[in-house]
Amino acid sequence: MRYLSLAGCLVVASLWCPSGAWAEPYIVVGDRDIHEVIEDAPPHSTLVFDRTRPITLHRPAVIDKPLTLKGLFARLPDDLAGTPLLFVTSEGFKITDFELHGNRDTVRDAEVRSSLLVISAGNFVVENGVLKNSTQHGVLIASSRYHRPRTFLQRYGGAGSGTESGIVERGVVRDLVIQSVSRDGVSVTGRGGMVRHILIENIRSFGGSDRGAVEVADGSENVTVRNIYAEDSAYALDIMHDHGTHDGQYETEINRNHYAENIHAVRSRRAVRTRNRNLGHSGLTLRNITAEDCEVPVQVSNVTGVLIDGVRVMNHQHDGPLLDISNVRGLQISNVSILSGTLGSPAIHIRHSTHTQVDELLDARGSSE
Repeated sequence: MRYLSLAGCLVVASLWCPSGAWAEPYIVVGDRDIHEVIEDAPPHSTLVFDRTRPITLHRPAVIDKPLTLKGLFARLPDDLAGTPLLFVTSEGFKITDFELHGNRDTVRDAEVRSSLLVISAGNFVVENGVLKNSTQHGVLIASSRYHRPRTFLQRYGGAGSGTESGIVERGVVRDLVIQSVSRDGVSVTGRGGMVRHILIENIRSFGGSDRGAVEVADGSENVTVRNIYAEDSAYALDIMHDHGTHDGQYETEINRNHYAENIHAVRSRRAVRTRNRNLGHSGLTLRNITAEDCEVPVQVSNVTGVLIDGVRVMNHQHDGPLLDISNVRGLQISNVSILSGTLGSPAIHIRHSTHTQVDELLDARGSSE
């Protein structure tokens, strides 16, 4: 009997202690208050929620220690303005298998919009989620010195391990579905600080946005964006967007070394755009861009060192160029094709640019076009 008991204990220990190391504790939240569970949970715990039971939050859940959230379904009540669902201030955050709903239908004032998930600390993972009906972004990854996270820190506290430096680095966002989000599905901004070494992949955005699926902006470095799909938006990807002066740091918010591939836009103004100023932005690679019924599929400006390889245009119904390029030094363009629709002149419009190498456009339209 003692032997069997010891064996049973060893089995239990193996579940909690793989490879000889104690496993992180799992905490089943159930119907307990999420704020109290987070406050009481040891660092590196995994909080397990029942995704079939939505939770309405009247104030954000502040994550100021390394935690994993699994299966969370949270939503904002009607008319509650300026409030995220989750505000992350600690490194080591992970959320998976989740769903977050905003209250876009009842909050219209642009001054009090808020993203659903705000992250101001690095070493994070956001995966396998649905974000709906946000008044601002679905996910906002931003320096703690950016005014929105700074406001949240003052209002809700939670000054965790990632907020002091103003630098957010090393994070992954993947496998998200975005629906009816007012701004961007995923927004990255280093405004006031720095965001770098981020991977964003497998994002699908549908309808209702005055922005797009992904935005990478304002003092960000080494961001990789791939496998993005957007419908009925301003763009699928906005990269190197800068907003102007911010606390006197306008000239320092330079974007460097961004890579994007497999970007697909449908019924949108752009597939990819770079709405920016001439601040010294450098290093941009765009590969495998697909634009269906887009006004100007690709717009790039004010960047040094640009490689565009692979642009496919379908159902182009506009008089403008397929590619609109301005003030680029060191430009390479190859494998651009139009498969259907109208073709204006010039098809590739390049101005105020130097050191350019541009391959011939492939016009693959049928004879009836």
